[in-house]
Amino acid sequence: MGPTASTRSHLVQRLGRERPGRGALRCLLWAVLCLPMITWTGWLIRTSGVPGPATAMAHPNPTLEWAGETLDTAVPVMGDQIGRRLRAGSRVGARRLFLFSRTVGVEGVMQRLRVFVPFPPGTAFWLKSGDREVLEEDLKSTEERILAVQRWKLRAEAERRRGFADAVRWASEASEKEAGVRASARDYQSLVLDLPAARKDALFAGQRVVRRYTDFGPRGRQAIYSRVRGHGVSMDEPVRMSFRGSEDFARCVVEMAPRWTRGRPGIAMRIYYPDASGLFMGSSDVEDAAHPWDPAKDRQERDAYRERPRHPAQVEAVHVLQRRVTWEEKRGLRVEAALREFAARAEIPLIGEYDPCISGGPVAAPGLRAAPSLFRPNLRDVRLWEVMEAVAQRFDLDWDYRAGWIEVRSPRTLAALAGELDLSPLRPVTQEDLRLPATIGKRGNNRTDSSSDFAGLRDDRL
Repeated sequence: MGPTASTRSHLVQRLGRERPGRGALRCLLWAVLCLPMITWTGWLIRTSGVPGPATAMAHPNPTLEWAGETLDTAVPVMGDQIGRRLRAGSRVGARRLFLFSRTVGVEGVMQRLRVFVPFPPGTAFWLKSGDREVLEEDLKSTEERILAVQRWKLRAEAERRRGFADAVRWASEASEKEAGVRASARDYQSLVLDLPAARKDALFAGQRVVRRYTDFGPRGRQAIYSRVRGHGVSMDEPVRMSFRGSEDFARCVVEMAPRWTRGRPGIAMRIYYPDASGLFMGSSDVEDAAHPWDPAKDRQERDAYRERPRHPAQVEAVHVLQRRVTWEEKRGLRVEAALREFAARAEIPLIGEYDPCISGGPVAAPGLRAAPSLFRPNLRDVRLWEVMEAVAQRFDLDWDYRAGWIEVRSPRTLAALAGELDLSPLRPVTQEDLRLPATIGKRGNNRTDSSSDFAGLRDDRL
């Protein structure tokens, strides 16, 4: 039953007697009493990992795109998108990944990182540390990574030594058809053979070696003269630009560095010759001096390596990868753009080991990066997995489909972890990258290649 007429009359009379402003005072008092409770509840929601309703509505599945950022940088940014303090631990923070996700929430990405980052049989986990959640791998994963790198180093050194011995034998054989190629190979091999024993061992073990013209003996100097002269430079007169003949030959620099070519470790070599101002005019280089240069055999090996299957064995049984698509573009795409576009077209999240996928010779000049490989898709009415296969073949990557994700692996990752390759993102080129350090080329300066004078020859891209 509702209030009677007399009761209503009594309430009206009482309200009429209320002092002006007393209602506003009551509201203010209730706000002061409830504010601590509201603040404490919000803190509890944030630290418990449950997104509030406003955050959940604003970012149901935030777009995540990583292309070379370290986990130290990328993970906190991902956490900011959902109002959580996420961090990467010290053992995994330096890792660089590809990540392109539009259909999976941050929770799904966190779980995939926990599976993808560690080295099996090790594991990774999200550790609660105060108000932070930290991604870290266990000791088993760390130990397995160290062992994998050590095994790779031993195999790479044995392959370089064996390949170089085969290359020397091949270059010494008589052949009218390949006389010029074999003579060129002998020149570069002479530079390796002329190294002191300790530096030669370091080179085969995957360390970078840089030496001046004056550091070589007669055999090495003759090889440098032979190679540079072949580029139009005379010992007696300046044929190219302001090259000053014999005076500048003493300023030539030879760089030898580890190289990963078609799935095998090799040795890249480059001879730099500067002009009078110190700018590099050009260079004479070889992609791999640790293997024979047989053109026919080299072409067969290159084609076989490029066309080898990269896809998982049961790819035709994966229903979501059978959808047919067309992808045609005239512009060339770098690896990050190609993977991003594939993930968007396929509507499948992608995670992978970062690799800038360079092309061309060993280096462009001291401090410069070689040009990245480009992918120009011309695919009509093909299945999704065939598109991913074309991308993987172009950039020399391996891939798999697991638990709704495309996973990409680079065969060069162990070489990078061993310190033999630099797989960090490409950087802009400056004018100083084209110059030699001022002290290189001084007459009588015959210090060893460990001298700080070679700081300008940065091992940025090999």
